[in-house]
Amino acid sequence: MLGDIELNREVKWQRILGDIFLEVIEKYNLMKFQGKTKYLIPILAHGYVPDSFLNDYFEHVVLPLYLERRKLGNTGNIANKVEVLHIIENWKREMQTFDILEERIKELGPGPVISAIFRQLGFYDIINGMLTWDEKQCLHSPATHILAIIINILSGRRVALYKVHKV
Repeated sequence: MLGDIELNREVKWQRILGDIFLEVIEKYNLMKFQGKTKYLIPILAHGYVPDSFLNDYFEHVVLPLYLERRKLGNTGNIANKVEVLHIIENWKREMQTFDILEERIKELGPGPVISAIFRQLGFYDIINGMLTWDEKQCLHSPATHILAIIINILSGRRVALYKVHKV
């Protein structure tokens, strides 16, 4: 990641950035957390970032923020309060939208999601293109029948195939 932000690799950035973080904790009289590692425990405790998400956190949050600030010519050590509030408000809005969509998906069940994935991957056209069938005699295409079976299996319910659209 140091190459992405064009920092000199010979400089001990972990120490420099860690010390800045500890200075901010001290300056704003924030709760102090101590552990075996000087910087990691305070950063995790104040950021609520589990170990398993650290790589994603730095790749998708910290690095993009830094690169955007650098592009705008603002590479100071500490973001201003307005910028931080703006970022947090955007995250809250995105999370609220996500929660609404997640709830809607739960209400609809797995069928629409499975169907959308099936069509997005091109399975619908591939299956219908591979099989010979008479559109005049068939109410639904072969791909629709296969999709109904897949939805039935993945939804975890035993439903007659003609009722799968209700699952």
